This record gives sequence, structure tokens and C-alpha cells, in this order.
Amino acid sequence: MGTLQLQVLGHGGVPASGVSAVVLNVTVTAPNGPGFIAVYPHGSAVPNASNVNFVRGQTVANLVVASVGADGSVDLLNHSAGTTQLIADVSGYFAAGTATDPGTYSPLAPARLMDTRVHLGAGTLAPNSRAQLAVDGHDGIPASGVAAVVMNVTVTQPRAQGVITVYPDGTTRPGSSNLNFSASQNVPNLVVARVGADGDVDFWNTSNGATDLIADVQGYLLAGTPVDPGVFVPAGPSRALDTRSKLGAVPVGGHRTLSLAIAGHAGVPATQVRAVVMNVTLTGPIAPGFITVYPDGTPLPTASDLNFVARQTVPNLVVAPVGTDGKIDFYNGSSNSVQLIADVEGYDTGVLGEPGASCTGLANSTGITDSTISIANASDISGPVSGIDVSAQQATQAYAAYFDAGADLCGRTLSVDALDTETSQEGDQAAATTACADDFAIVGSMSTFDDGGAATAAACGIPDLR
Repeated sequence: MGTLQLQVLGHGGVPASGVSAVVLNVTVTAPNGPGFIAVYPHGSAVPNASNVNFVRGQTVANLVVASVGADGSVDLLNHSAGTTQLIADVSGYFAAGTATDPGTYSPLAPARLMDTRVHLGAGTLAPNSRAQLAVDGHDGIPASGVAAVVMNVTVTQPRAQGVITVYPDGTTRPGSSNLNFSASQNVPNLVVARVGADGDVDFWNTSNGATDLIADVQGYLLAGTPVDPGVFVPAGPSRALDTRSKLGAVPVGGHRTLSLAIAGHAGVPATQVRAVVMNVTLTGPIAPGFITVYPDGTPLPTASDLNFVARQTVPNLVVAPVGTDGKIDFYNGSSNSVQLIADVEGYDTGVLGEPGASCTGLANSTGITDSTISIANASDISGPVSGIDVSAQQATQAYAAYFDAGADLCGRTLSVDALDTETSQEGDQAAATTACADDFAIVGSMSTFDDGGAATAAACGIPDLR
């Protein structure tokens, strides 16, 4: 048994200050005996909770939301009689400060909410049965105003293979899973569980055998409609990918990449999304390997999200940034094909592939209505050489059509005000006068006498992007 101190602030893209918690994918490999890993803030007491459970020789990964100590580090406790190797890949972080806005996250000291082995919270789950757990008002979770709780859920002593589904009490059980297990297998997984109207969450055991469950709370998300960028919106769970039935994609071959269109699917909005939180399950592997989930259109990172051996079913919660095209990639670091399942648990607000931008304060004004943002293109269409710059206007119109087909700006589409500068100074000035009166900006213009309207555009202050 030993403790490893890991400095996280200022490393791996995490800021050197202003961080309350980090999101780490922690992998245990080559352990010499059974045990568990607990991750907690350096300088605080060892919690009665676990993050990764393992047996001798097992490679297992789990996502961890770890509060950071005052010195910017976290501790990883190896609660076993043998040594083990650890890998920690950073997936993100939460800004420090008191969470007050809807969708913001409040980390908590890890605490045990449920342990059916000792009848804490509930008793052992019978085959194909449900356990109801009260979470609001317990172990630091407020009694109201909570949208979802973040818990590390562990299946232990299952009598037969099966799956566990966690969902809001009082709602219909979804066709998704949070943990997949075999008989006698201990499996941990981080779960973002939406809370029912009564402040409870349900755990359904889809198995022909009884099983015990452990649930350790890590934090919670505030209820309400998120309006700020970078906040988390709990959704689903909803199945976005199941290669077994060719939902979303077909099985991915060895050392190959599967691309999944996620924006606009499985409860994820088509725009204003930076990342999705998914429970990813791998099943049916023929050879050992790993899965890496990352934004489409970016280089393959040197990190992993799931680690597996042959014939093993492995789940893990994944925070996956979304590519600018609204897709995410799954790389199969194995020599043979695998089956993948992905259930959406929520998403992070913002602009695809870019830092979050807020619509707060955007009011209707010149060129902006409830539904459109009008941009002017002032180009030479008529004159001595007819159509000399028509291509500039067509290009601007094509871009607006492309943008409107898959996105919007704060609920508004782009509209192009096509203006003819008539290959003359007078025509350019007239076009600038019209744009000043009717449009938000001038975009992509091409005119031989563009100085004709320069003073007019400068006087009214309209942006002119040529």
C-alpha cells in the first residue's frame, strides 16, 4: 500500500491556477495483487471511496473527476498488497470558484453513497430488478437545485453476466448501459446520473444473477437552463453508436479509425457543442489493445480511453471533444476488429472546435433580426466589363448557404445582401450607403473603385472584411 503524489496544475494543458478539479483517465496495469486506487486532493484525508478496482495482472481504466489540493496536486492511493503501474491522461478541468450558474460543476470530497454489501443505501440487487437511491441532501449534495450527480459506480460480486443502467427515478428506463460485467468480475465506471424530480436515481440490474453495487459521489451539476459557454448539459442516456447493429457505424478493424457524426444526433445539438460525455463500451475483442477517442480532423493523441484483453467487455466514461465537422473518432489500437457501443450522457456547451462563445448581450440592431444576420457583398457586377467580380459575390453567397445548412449564430442564419458597385466610385459609395443602413457587415467584396465608399463605411463604423 502506498501513495503517489501527482502535480496536475500547470501540466498537460491544465492552467497553473484557478482550477478546482481535473478530469483524468486513470489506467492500472500490471498489478501484483487485487485492490483499488483512490484519487483525492493532496493534503486531505484518505476517503472511504474508490476509483479503479482491479485483480492481479488486470489492465483496467476509469475516468476520474479529482478535486485538486491547495498545492495543485492530487494523490493516488494504491490500496493493495502489491505494486502496480499507473497511467493518467488528462481530459479536462473545472475552473475554481463557487458554482452558481446552471450547468456548472461543484466537486465534492469523495464519499460513499451506496454499498449494497452492507445495506448502505440499498440491499443487494436481485436479478432483473431496480434499486432506488436518494442522492439529494446527502454527503454534500444540496437538497434541491441539482441536475445530475457524478458518481463512481462499481459492480462487485456479480453472480452472472449483465449490465447496469443508471437513470433518473420516475422516468422510463433507457435502452443504454453504464457498466457491463461478467460473472464474478469487479467493474468500476464513472457515471453522470441525472436526478429524478424526487432527488433520487435508479440502478437497474439487467442480469440473471444478483449483484452488489458501490456508488461513491464525486460532485454534482446545478439545475437550470445553461446559458454560459463551457457548462455541462446532462442529457440522455441515449445510444449514439452500436456497431453490433450497425447503428452509427460498422465494426472498426485493427489499427483503424471509426468516425461518428455526433452533433445533431442522440440528443446532442447540431451546434454550440464543444465536447460530448459518453459511456463507451468495447465488446468482442479478439486481441488485446486500446481505444482512443478524439476530435475528428485532429492528430491521434498519445492517450487511451479504454484498455482491454481478448474476449473482455470494458466500459468507461469518456469526455470527447468534437471536431469542427461535428464528428468524433475512435481509434482501435488492436490487431483485430472490435465492437463499440457509445451512450451519450451529456455535452459541453460552446462552438464546435473553438473556445466557448456567449450569446449573452447579443441584441437586434442594424442587420440583425430575431432570425437573420444580414451581411452585404459589394462587388462590380455591371459596368464596362459586365460580371467582372461576380465570382466574389457568388463565393460569399455559397459560404452563407454552406454555413446555414449545418449551423447558426445564436439562433440566426446568414443572409447576403448582394450589392452592385457598377465599376464606379459613385456605385461603390451608393453600395456602402445601403450597407450602412441595412446590414451588419460588408463581407468578401471586390470592386475596382473601392475608395468610393470607403469614407461612408468608415463614418458609419460598419465592419468591412474584404
